[in-house]
Amino acid sequence: HSRIRARKEGPNVCALQQVMGTKKKYFSTCRNWYHGSICGKKATVLYECCPGYMKLDGMLGCPAVAPIDHV
Repeated sequence: HSRIRARKEGPNVCALQQVMGTKKKYFSTCRNWYHGSICGKKATVLYECCPGYMKLDGMLGCPAVAPIDHV
């Protein structure tokens, strides 16, 4: 599993890096996590639900499985 999970933020929370000054977000991998930058641009760390999960009011992390849209 290449995505860094933020266990202390709750279940199914993944760490993302956002490039400063842009809206671009990237799932962090162990390889680029410690550089603190993406393509030479400074990045900040955000915590969001991992793909396929969602938040529930009053509960830590992202305990609910997100509904799948039918195509």
